[in-house]
Amino acid sequence: MSERARPATLEDLKRVLAALHAERADYLLIGGYGLIAHGFGRTTVDIDLLVPARREAADPIRRALLVLPDKAAAAVLPEWFEEKASASRTTSSWISYSAPAARHMKA
Repeated sequence: MSERARPATLEDLKRVLAALHAERADYLLIGGYGLIAHGFGRTTVDIDLLVPARREAADPIRRALLVLPDKAAAAVLPEWFEEKASASRTTSSWISYSAPAARHMKA
């Protein structure tokens, strides 16, 4: 984590999930927050999502992730969602996206 990064907070998670819901995006919450949602104690510093490996899934997911203060999702190109483009392949039709820790905004 860089010196300008901070861990994702519960408020970040709430904003992202509300935005994903508002965008009607397909996703699964996985990782540490996924375990916490199922009642297991877990420390985590990021938000892990499983998203469809389809280019048409890109826009609603990217718009939803832009609620994070660092706006890092703006750099994620729609091509990243295509099957052949992702290095984070988990199955043939889903890819994992780990929202980076939010960057502190400069005033």
